Amino acid sequence: MKKKPAYMLWTGTIVCKTTGKKLWIAEGCHYDKANPGAREWLNPTFNPDEYEFPKPEEPRETWSPYAEGE
Repeated sequence: MKKKPAYMLWTGTIVCKTTGKKLWIAEGCHYDKANPGAREWLNPTFNPDEYEFPKPEEPRETWSPYAEGE
């Protein structure tokens, strides 16, 4: 079975990359606060084996006007 692509939002919530559907809701995020009980209903149905998560990116060197030694 091919795994579906998923990614994690900055709030910690996991979302399907294809459909945008919330798969797992992080405790304390804005969606959890706006929809009481949604986390308890949705999170038990999430199976991480069905989804493929992107590998963490290496930090990129960025230019800064405040860099030392210039």
